[in-house]
Amino acid sequence: QDGYLEVVGFANPLHFGFSRARLSQGFFIAQARHVEVAFVEPQPVQVDGEPWLQQPGRVEIAPARRAVVLLPAAPIR
Repeated sequence: QDGYLEVVGFANPLHFGFSRARLSQGFFIAQARHVEVAFVEPQPVQVDGEPWLQQPGRVEIAPARRAVVLLPAAPIR
């Protein structure tokens, strides 16, 4: 809710798998509003639940616009 992205890392794919099973957790790298990552060789990545093999290059990550949620004036019964 604060507009910051949390960047975490994993030692290897097995470490990541353990984190998905809640047997481990990633290590904190940073919090930022904008993240740039440069890949010099293909690397497995996962962003927002979507895994893929990232080819060499640069990736920029920034939050999208926020959705506006309207609440009803009266309680819903």
